Amino acid sequence: MKSLRARLMVGILATMLATCAGLFLWYRAEVTRERTGEWDSVLREIAYLTLLSLPSGLENTVAERSLALPNEQRLDSREVRVIFQAWSLANGFSVLHSPGAPQAPLVPDMQDGFSTTLVDGEPWRVYAVTDAESRIQVQVGKPQSMLREELHERLTRGLLFVGVLALALACVVGWVVHWSIGPVTRISRQIMGRRPTDLHSLPTGDLPAELRPLVESFNRLLGRLDEAMQNERRFLVDAAHELRTPLAVMTVQTENALRCEDPQQLRTELDKLLATTQRSARLSEQLLDMARLDANGRDGDNAEVALHTVVSVVARDFETSAADRGQRIRLETEACVVRGQVDPLGILVRNLIDNAVRYSGRNAHIAISCRRDAGAGASHVVLTVADDGPGVPEEEHRRIFDRFYRVAGTAERGSGIGLSLVAQIAELHAAAVEVGTGLHGRGLRVSVRFPATTPAVSAAA
Repeated sequence: MKSLRARLMVGILATMLATCAGLFLWYRAEVTRERTGEWDSVLREIAYLTLLSLPSGLENTVAERSLALPNEQRLDSREVRVIFQAWSLANGFSVLHSPGAPQAPLVPDMQDGFSTTLVDGEPWRVYAVTDAESRIQVQVGKPQSMLREELHERLTRGLLFVGVLALALACVVGWVVHWSIGPVTRISRQIMGRRPTDLHSLPTGDLPAELRPLVESFNRLLGRLDEAMQNERRFLVDAAHELRTPLAVMTVQTENALRCEDPQQLRTELDKLLATTQRSARLSEQLLDMARLDANGRDGDNAEVALHTVVSVVARDFETSAADRGQRIRLETEACVVRGQVDPLGILVRNLIDNAVRYSGRNAHIAISCRRDAGAGASHVVLTVADDGPGVPEEEHRRIFDRFYRVAGTAERGSGIGLSLVAQIAELHAAAVEVGTGLHGRGLRVSVRFPATTPAVSAAA
């Protein structure tokens, strides 16, 4: 059952009907319970009132003929609900009886109290009471068939009332549900009429309090979708802008190489083309890394990662390119475990080392360290890459993590993406990035401080 209206009506009506059924059963038990039930209580009350209404000395008279009602008010004895008799215990004569009462005593043995007897072959419920001086006994009775008929009549009227009430309640519930979900229906129409790219928040002003959290969660989802689409648009624009220049350069260099007749000049042009191709490949790789991070965000299972191993493996990949530039890389690590994802952490380390190798200049010194730091009462893992190159002016330290930002006057050509990826991955791993002066009071130092997961274990790598 998927309809909210149907669920509410079924739930409310089922609860009401179950409650009414319980009430009917309870009422039936209360009415028919012997001695303390409604039937027996009425018989006892009539017997007491009848006995107390009799005059003294009535036991010495004999009932002969009763008075009669006027013709227009004639009483049908079949409509009489309760029958009573008054018997003289001294001589056993009937001194008083109601119209239609049997000739014989309702209680032949003249015992006080409740009893069920047969009168003309039909079971009766009877109550007998005797006065204090044991002169007169009043017997009050009613056929059990009449009692059952009366109970059936009451229950039938009750069921009819409950049926009408249930029908009215169903109409009210249906109208209330329709009125309550009216704002949601209007919102659904608005959504159906929107363009696919319209991700503005849905209105929540006139929504019921119970439905507002649902629509607010939709709005948060729409906000994330809009952010993802904006990131995708920015990525496409930035990627097109960044790839346009190297592709144009590659086209020119290829045309120059095709026109070269001198082998030495041809090799020179091919070397330029190779360098441009390598820069384009690196740019494409960084753009893809950036796209994956934008798309996945925090998705993925975090696990314990041996960061010192990742740093050692990535650093060895740069040994050849650093040697070609006359650079020296010093690596110092100890066992460091952080919680995160291996691939993004590898991208972070690779971009930090690539940035140092690319911009520190020829014959530079590069120091890479991965250590545990228990300062300030908290345990952290600190990854540091420092060099003694030209460095970055202090006023531009914050801007180097912006996408596609390049420090003015830098001889080495780059994309301006590497350090922005470092900042993004650090944020995903709850790490802090710090920038300062590099080796020997010059150059650049970039440190990434991760929350540690295990106690320090010293091990030189």
